[in-house]
This record gives sequence, C-alpha cells and structure tokens, in this order.
Amino acid sequence: MRDSAAAADHDDTLSVVIPYFQQPERVSEAVESVLRQTLLVDRVVVISDGDGTVPAARLRRLDPQRVVVHQLTENRGHLFAREVARRALTSRWVGFVDADDLVEPRWAEALTASAQQHDGVAFCANRHIYSFGRFSRTRRISPVLTDRAAIDGPRPKHFASHATVYRHDRITAAGGFDPGFRVGFDTLFINLIALTGPFGVVDEPLYIRRRKDLLVRRKSLTQHPTTGKGSPPRVEAVARVDELYGRFAPLFRADPDLALRALLAERDPGLETQVVEETDRLRAALRTADADG
Repeated sequence: MRDSAAAADHDDTLSVVIPYFQQPERVSEAVESVLRQTLLVDRVVVISDGDGTVPAARLRRLDPQRVVVHQLTENRGHLFAREVARRALTSRWVGFVDADDLVEPRWAEALTASAQQHDGVAFCANRHIYSFGRFSRTRRISPVLTDRAAIDGPRPKHFASHATVYRHDRITAAGGFDPGFRVGFDTLFINLIALTGPFGVVDEPLYIRRRKDLLVRRKSLTQHPTTGKGSPPRVEAVARVDELYGRFAPLFRADPDLALRALLAERDPGLETQVVEETDRLRAALRTADADG
C-alpha cells in the first residue's frame, strides 16, 4: 500500500485515531497494537480529551515518526475528540481505537482490503476480554441491510461497534461525529453510514474490547451510573437519536446531499466553532510533527 512510515497524510495513507481519557495504564498497549499492524499505519494520533494524565513522552518514544500526542483544551467527550482528529487528518483511510482496547495485527490489513471492495467502509467482529484475562464470546456483525435501513421503523438498530476503518469521504458523507453527543451517537452514525453507501463485514474478531468488571472503580460510559443504561443522559441521547433517525433516514435515501446539509444545520454552532478552533490547533501540531520527522 505504502513504502514509508514517514509518508505524509495523503493519497492511500492510513491514520488511526485513539481518543484518550483516564487510561494511563492501557493506552500504551493500544498504541503498540496499532504500530504492530501487518499493513503499515502511517500515523497514530492519540488525542487527549482534556486529560493531563496522558503519558505523552512514553507514547512518542514508541515511534517518534508515526505517533502524535495532542491535548485538547478541555473535556468535551470522545465524539468531539474524534471529530477534531478526523477533520485535521488528510489521510484517505481513518480508523478508530479506544485507548483501553487492542487490535489484532491483521486489523488494518483486513478491514482496509474489505473497505476497498465496499466503497470505503468495513466493520469487523470483536472479542471482549475482562480485566482478569478471560475472553467472552465473539461478537459478530448482524447488519441492517442498506435497502431496509430506512423502512424498518423509526428506531435505528445498533448493528456494529466502532471497530471500523473508513475512507475519509464516507465519514464526511454521513455528517461526521456529532460533538453534541457524549453517548448514544454511534447507533445513529452507523445507520447513516449504511444509508450513504455499502460496507464490508469481516467476520474475523480483530478488535479486542476490554470490559470493565462491575466492581472496578473507574466505570465505562455504559456502566457508570451517570451515563449508563437508564440514566437521564442516556435516555435523552437515545430519544434524540431516535428522533433524528426518524426524520433523516428517509431524506438520506431520497437526497443524500440535501439530507447532509439539513442534518448539519441541526448542530450547535457554538460547538462547531470550538471544533474548528481545536482542529486548527491539531493541524498545526501535525505540521510540526511532519517537519520534525
């Protein structure tokens, strides 16, 4: 695919984004797993969501040419961090890995190959591993078919995790990551991806999701009492996702360009200003990294 690890973000390059928040013990493993891919990952961007605990020096030492660590000015959620990173990057292919998760060595190669055959998007199966080392069963993808996605009712079906590689323009066509959400948005996004084009499914479990045990102090967003199932923020987010999907799914099928403009018009202009400011800061950091490399 490419010849040099120092390749700039353009053409057929692949970047992987790792949003970071309170995972100092795990993030190095996540970065190392991305650097060990059988297909070269040209750039790894660890974007800290306003959390000063990110071990920046340690991560850069793993590969000074490829690893960039960037600090956002405040905590606004992982979707905000994803949106800033994907806008700042110009690589053709973009993947996302959580800071406490891992990917198998063939993750980038298998998903990029599938995405090339399916107009720029591919999901993969995943395995869940608990903190004491036991794997749970493999979770495979049961997708909502594109020709059914807009007529299965007003509620979107959550059919895949974020274990995905995207061609950059496919993210844009689905509206990018809405920085107004902290939870719940992934369900809307994968359904908009399904409405804006085909996607590949790799049955091999190449993404490893670490599950936090119920008794651990630091809960995940889905386990924490303030954001987990049944919490007011989660209920509100799900209702908002359902409402947006019910209005925009038919429009995306009828006129994707019009639908995209209308969807983006729904978003908070104040947050958009913040995204633009942070994107400019990250672009400057990436240019500095290129110059130093």
